Amino acid sequence: MRSFLIKPILLFAFMLSLCGSIVSAETLEQTGIEGRWHGSLEMKDGRRIETVLEVEASGQDWVVRISQLEAQRYHQPVLDMTVDGDRITLDPIIDDVIQIWSGELDSDHRNFKGTASVNGKQVGSFLLRRSQPVQKLPDVRTYSGSVILPGRDFEHVRLHLVRNATGWLVDVDMPDRGISGYPVEVLESESGLGIEIPVPSKVRLQLISAGPLVGADAGNEVIAAWSEEGTATPFLLRWQKAGGNNNVLRPQTPVPPLPYAQKQFVIDHPIGHGLGVTLVRPRLDRDVPAVVLISSGAGIGRDDLDDGHRYQAVWADALARRGIASVRFDDRGIGESGMSPGSQPGGLGIKDKVMDVRFVLEWLGSQEGIDSSQRGLMGWDRGGIVAMMVASGMPREVAFTVLLAAPGLSERDMAKIRMNQSLEALPFEQDRISELARRHAILIDVASDPAATDAEIKEVIEPYLIARSMLGTGQAAQISVDQIESEFSTFGASPYRRLLRIDPRMLLPRLRSPVLAVTGSFDRITPPEVCLPNIEWSVQRTSGDVTVVELPGLNHRLQPSDSGNTRSSERIRATVDPSAMIAVTDWIFEIVGPVDQKSEAKP
Repeated sequence: MRSFLIKPILLFAFMLSLCGSIVSAETLEQTGIEGRWHGSLEMKDGRRIETVLEVEASGQDWVVRISQLEAQRYHQPVLDMTVDGDRITLDPIIDDVIQIWSGELDSDHRNFKGTASVNGKQVGSFLLRRSQPVQKLPDVRTYSGSVILPGRDFEHVRLHLVRNATGWLVDVDMPDRGISGYPVEVLESESGLGIEIPVPSKVRLQLISAGPLVGADAGNEVIAAWSEEGTATPFLLRWQKAGGNNNVLRPQTPVPPLPYAQKQFVIDHPIGHGLGVTLVRPRLDRDVPAVVLISSGAGIGRDDLDDGHRYQAVWADALARRGIASVRFDDRGIGESGMSPGSQPGGLGIKDKVMDVRFVLEWLGSQEGIDSSQRGLMGWDRGGIVAMMVASGMPREVAFTVLLAAPGLSERDMAKIRMNQSLEALPFEQDRISELARRHAILIDVASDPAATDAEIKEVIEPYLIARSMLGTGQAAQISVDQIESEFSTFGASPYRRLLRIDPRMLLPRLRSPVLAVTGSFDRITPPEVCLPNIEWSVQRTSGDVTVVELPGLNHRLQPSDSGNTRSSERIRATVDPSAMIAVTDWIFEIVGPVDQKSEAKP
């Protein structure tokens, strides 16, 4: 019954969002409510929900929006707002239910405090404080960078920083997650600035700089350490001058009408969860070859949306226009895909994705218009490892395997390579850089050892954190138990530890299908000079059929880039360079034979 009640409420919210929350501009101007408010909603059940409220003038009306990152609620319109002097009532939708927030501004209009209720019963209280957007303050300095995350290549982040008499003020933008201008908490320590971003996956940034971050003497680059579920990696933030425009068109994103058929399904997995899938098939009067598209990592939607690019939707479009069908799916717990009984999102690993790909591959073979003898796999990055694992276990079902920017070594080795590459160009003393690389390598080795205990992993985390804190100044910071526990949540996570031990050199010799490996020459995540020779050697160990292609001028996502990867994916118009699409589709035709194309050949 509840699901039937929610839909009219959300429809009502949408209609109101078109016109905003309307109240007299004259009245609101007198109350001082306009601006941004930051604080928390304390629920009766003990939950504390960090909250940002934005009130903005729009002509004679006002638009009121609420953001609660932990609940994945970004800039959601508030249904209504009424004002009576300094008393204000709001009607936000929280957990699909309309709440009534009744509060009052204090005498100097710096705090907004009140209670939240549902159906006349109090469910919590809130306290919001006025929060000036950092971007509007004088002397603001913006740093921008693209962190290299497995499965979310080059996730872009911008930090707007100001230091005043009371301390640091920082706002963060995460464009691919729809987050902009969100105020974050800052912890200043001997090792630099610590920034906590309260998204569900608990992103933590540690900024380390040899000089000041703001002011006339500030440098152009800052090293940052990004920690998130199952991932820990350093990256560079660069000073971004004011006036840049990041609104880039994505001309390859498919727009109807489409010259092929596209259907969506939710298919039931035997272990108890549904998988949301999209099947794309050319409009041909014969059975066609088909590919299962495999994204990297976990928690990714079927289109693999990142930095405004819909990578797998673009690949599906390119394949269909050349006469090849494809299926893509939402990872468990994402989109229309559910979770199997007893499983948790944080506990999902690569073997869970392998299980889902196997099932999707079998389902694909039973679909009308699909040639079941010409089914293949195409995986990007760690999705390539998934493809290797599936193909090695299903030799009769897999006719070909395409690896896009896939690793050629174990994650244990790749993690060390990426760390060394990230540290190479940093403007710090070489002995400090070498010590950090050494401590990181020790940590990776211990975490990859299946016999290592939690205590042994934590034992090597502390010297790693000390080496990281010394990178900028040479002075070791005091490492707290909380810092060690936070890092352990990444390096000690079971899915990550299992991933470290998977080696493509052990999987590839078992493949019986032809293999194509494509990597960009400017790929710094899976460098072609490291990965392609190892993939080729591994397949040829058992006389397998392998083709390796290094495409000049392309990055890890197979987009046009430059040698320094200074052009983030967010700023690149092309989602996938046509040369990569042509290389893949031409090779597939070599394996499955020519297709009588009646659809538009437009990669």
